[in-house]
Amino acid sequence: MKPGKILLAIGVGMTLTMALLFVLPGLAASVVPELVDGNPKCVDYNLVGYKPNETLTGTYTYNINGMGVLTMTIKNGPLVDWSSTFWIDKVIVKGGPNANVYSYSPASKGDTDLTTPTNPKNSTPYGLSHVEFCYSDQQAVQADFGDLPTAYGLTQLGENGARHIPVNNDVILGSLRDLELNGSPDDSALGDDNDDSSNDEDGVIRGPSWGGGQGVISVSVSGPSCLMGWVDWAKVDESNTFVDVGHDFKFSENFSIGSIVYTEKVIDNLYLPGAGIYQFTFPLPSDFKNAIVYARFRLSPATFSIPAGTLASEDEYVQCDQTAAGLSGLVMGGEVEDYYWRFGPTAVNLKRISAVPQQSAAGFGLLVVGLVASLTAVWFGRRRQ
Repeated sequence: MKPGKILLAIGVGMTLTMALLFVLPGLAASVVPELVDGNPKCVDYNLVGYKPNETLTGTYTYNINGMGVLTMTIKNGPLVDWSSTFWIDKVIVKGGPNANVYSYSPASKGDTDLTTPTNPKNSTPYGLSHVEFCYSDQQAVQADFGDLPTAYGLTQLGENGARHIPVNNDVILGSLRDLELNGSPDDSALGDDNDDSSNDEDGVIRGPSWGGGQGVISVSVSGPSCLMGWVDWAKVDESNTFVDVGHDFKFSENFSIGSIVYTEKVIDNLYLPGAGIYQFTFPLPSDFKNAIVYARFRLSPATFSIPAGTLASEDEYVQCDQTAAGLSGLVMGGEVEDYYWRFGPTAVNLKRISAVPQQSAAGFGLLVVGLVASLTAVWFGRRRQ
């Protein structure tokens, strides 16, 4: 290489090095890292760790089971940005023989411009070996909980109540979903609607009457999903024998009324291929009436592939080829909605009561107008005297 080219190459190299020296200090994380020898791990700090495989530039998103969503962006430098829907205590950025450990107190949900240790030979950061995110799996996590009454024992976190942690490309029932740290049992199944102005129980609508031996519901979903549904419409004793219609604070399966077998699991992991409204029917006794029922519906993202077509050959819904959501427990993605429904003469009576004022409103209005006119005439008459 000619001397001029050698000097040019050296000059370019020094320029890049100086640029890194001036720029990198200005791109700093919110906390000062601790330089730790060797290969530290989250378990060394009594924390749970998640170590992505990616080390090249780009943005990556991960659904961390039981916790939430973690997003990591790797930039040239190397520099690492991250954000999460749950609390992170430490981030280990490994490069060269050592690692930078970023510790957050209190725990954080995001930071920018984390980097690897500096190579003393050239005063620039080592290449990125890996990043590990450290967190406590005992932390309270924002999730969608149900609100069935306490008697069911299926609502709060301490009883492993039904809950859904949001994920990317998620699905929900209806158009709203609210998040909380724990379930809110309520006798009217409105516990998580009473804590703010929103009503997220908007995904399931029951038919006006469940007569004729079948129940009817319509379900609105936002995307490809799997649906479970239970309706507590029967009182069943300890021997699994039907006693009467109405709720008994449990969901029973395979009980008989005469020669017919019924179940309160009315929707069993059925596949809904896309956003839309779906109608379902299920068997009930022909004399079902005058009952108060509770219902729970759980929607999960469809994580399997299915051939084209929405229904089976007999125009029936097909089952999802994945583990079904239960009455309790954690599901990543989706939503749980609980309902309190009343069937019986009350609805009819309300319609009759509301009709009476409508029919008499005109007569009442004429009476008021006549009374005002009479009083006005008297007032004018007295003034003339």
